[in-house]
Amino acid sequence: NITRVGHLGVDEDYIWNIINYGTYPFLSWEEGRNSLFGLTDCGELNVENGVYTLMNNVTTNGTCFNITAENVTLDGKGYLINYSTSETGYGVVSEGYNNISIVNVSILLGNDAMTYSYGINLKNSNYSRIERVEINITGPVSGYNRLVNLEDMWNISVRDNVLNSFLDAGSSTYSGGIYGTNIYNSLIHNNS
Repeated sequence: NITRVGHLGVDEDYIWNIINYGTYPFLSWEEGRNSLFGLTDCGELNVENGVYTLMNNVTTNGTCFNITAENVTLDGKGYLINYSTSETGYGVVSEGYNNISIVNVSILLGNDAMTYSYGINLKNSNYSRIERVEINITGPVSGYNRLVNLEDMWNISVRDNVLNSFLDAGSSTYSGGIYGTNIYNSLIHNNS
């Protein structure tokens, strides 16, 4: 059961109280077309038109968030996603779903021994955006750890992000940065 405790002000933010909600790791509230979720743990984001907001830092062994619905927003509210602490995975991944927004979040590769672990991995996700995200990875001597991996996409925006690769001497040139294949009519701007 979920109860609305109070209204915070002009932005239409609400404070939520959760009572005996079972095993689900998030708070939920639905109004109109959009569903709003407060996330306290990693998992699948599978509600179309869902707006998911981190409520705290989250850590996982492999992949943290798998987006499996259209029109999903993940708003980190400045919190940290610490992924791949003990196995290969992604901070955020989505394949084949459009209008994905990943905003206001810090993403950290939790174990520098992991390879093929990307901060954000989007494939066939047209009309998507990555904005105001900070990603930090360290790199092993070999392997492909990318900050942002984009494949087969139209009309995407990657802007105003801070992307840091702290690579070991002799690391693969395929580690770090924004990597894209078959990207069309898109904006990649003001990333540092």
